[in-house]
Amino acid sequence: MDPESSASTSLLGVDRRVLALAVARMADAVGNSFLIIVLPLYVASDAVGGSVFGIPASMVAGVVLALFGIASSIAQPLAGRLSDRMGRRKIFVIGGLVVLGAINLAFTVATVYWHLFVLRILQGLAAAFTITASLAIVNEMSDSGSRGGNMGIYNSFRLIGFGAGPILASILLEMGPFVLPGGMQITGFEATFGIAAGTAFLGTGLVGLLVQDPEATDAAPRQLAIRVWDRSGTGWKLDTIFALGLATLVMAACMALLSAIEPEVNARLGQGPFLFAVEFVALIAALAAVQPIVGRASDRLGRKPFILIGLLAL
Repeated sequence: MDPESSASTSLLGVDRRVLALAVARMADAVGNSFLIIVLPLYVASDAVGGSVFGIPASMVAGVVLALFGIASSIAQPLAGRLSDRMGRRKIFVIGGLVVLGAINLAFTVATVYWHLFVLRILQGLAAAFTITASLAIVNEMSDSGSRGGNMGIYNSFRLIGFGAGPILASILLEMGPFVLPGGMQITGFEATFGIAAGTAFLGTGLVGLLVQDPEATDAAPRQLAIRVWDRSGTGWKLDTIFALGLATLVMAACMALLSAIEPEVNARLGQGPFLFAVEFVALIAALAAVQPIVGRASDRLGRKPFILIGLLAL
């Protein structure tokens, strides 16, 4: 961590610059989480249609949600390497948020399923730049004694935004359509997409105003390489980063299962989007509350025990 970090500690016990980034990313997380609730319902509505090899709407919704993660996962190593080579983080965060905002707005004119597929792939590519650069900023403004706490606070602020979004989105869907000044009418879907775009642009402005690039960044290797096996010791074992990636994949898949079948869940339980959002937010609220505590505990006790306990419990 840079020499100025000792003078940058906030009341929450984290670097003020990390806290500024967390607040900025909390704003765009509100809009990003709109899509978790809205897209499955949008796919099942009359607003968008088409034929995708005769597969049901629930599977189309699953593909739409999955394409974001697939595209982002493929692009993140490349985005991270490019950020390392340029020694810049902030511009990647801002660029990714601008593209995310524009794509959120573009959902209002999507009328067939393949439009959604393309937009979600583009969203995933844009998010890759934002995610890798944001995490690099937090990492480079932390040392081994504060990294877990800083990551916990950063993730908690983002999860607060991510948890608030579904509630707001469900309220907009149930209250829509809306009549704007001048007599123009918009649907609840159009309102949620518009606000999602606005929060991304708000996050862009906050990053531009509040966040600074770290004073120094680690040099990037000349070639991009993804290590699968660690041969540094005796025998063969999975590389630590690769193994953590696989663990994260399993965790994310478990958490995303419910969203793809939202219309079916609502029909089975006789509920609307609002109650589904409350159920989804219960998970996010638990994550937001516990992550700072676990982060600080991992600074003292190590990371591996908490990873294993969490995966076993999940």
